[in-house]
Amino acid sequence: MRYRRWGICDRSFRECKRRKGGMKSMKKIPILFVFLILVLAALMLASSFRLNFTDAYLAYVPSSKTLQIAAHGKVLSYGTGWIVQQVQPYLYHMRLSTWQGFFWKINTSQKKVFKTTNGQFGTNVGHDTQMNVTLEVIGGSNNVPPTRFLIRFHDAYLIYVIESQSIQIAAQSTVLSYANDWNKAQIYPYLFHIRLATWQGFYWQVNTSRKELVEIRNGTFGAIAGGTHSTLPISVTTQ
Repeated sequence: MRYRRWGICDRSFRECKRRKGGMKSMKKIPILFVFLILVLAALMLASSFRLNFTDAYLAYVPSSKTLQIAAHGKVLSYGTGWIVQQVQPYLYHMRLSTWQGFFWKINTSQKKVFKTTNGQFGTNVGHDTQMNVTLEVIGGSNNVPPTRFLIRFHDAYLIYVIESQSIQIAAQSTVLSYANDWNKAQIYPYLFHIRLATWQGFYWQVNTSRKELVEIRNGTFGAIAGGTHSTLPISVTTQ
């Protein structure tokens, strides 16, 4: 009687080899699975996030010639790069210095804002298109400049591009600020801290995974450390 010498495999040598090869393939499966998870996670990470404001406005005070852009009670910009010219006590032209081929015309008497193209800044020449905004005017008349006016936007937002770490604040399909005076810090691939450099005692935390914006007071910017957290009623979308 001939005995087989293939150890625990009571079959042919060729069949044993196949079984050992199968075990090696099974070891490769978990590694491949982990790799696929990492690839999917990378694809799911946002390349940018956007904060959609429901309460945003541009405010201008003629007497001091000061301009601010604000949202939900927080100043987003002190008007760096903006040019404003009073044409009449009730008529103002304004634009960001980087705009090309157009500017905004604000008529505080009519309480209307126009986008003017093919015109000349500071004159009445050009083609006017009324904008979908609300103009709030405090004080003034046809002969007296207003105390201030506010352009309220229905479509303002802040967008942050993660790779370039750049921020833009926009409304009416137009950039209002390039936010060069903002601080940014990435804590995790999904967690960010942002603030206007002049903010004191608070900053915003954006969680792209939860799509949540939180205001943190008395915390440490750029780190996960204490502070009082308040969720803000501002929607976060990612791309």
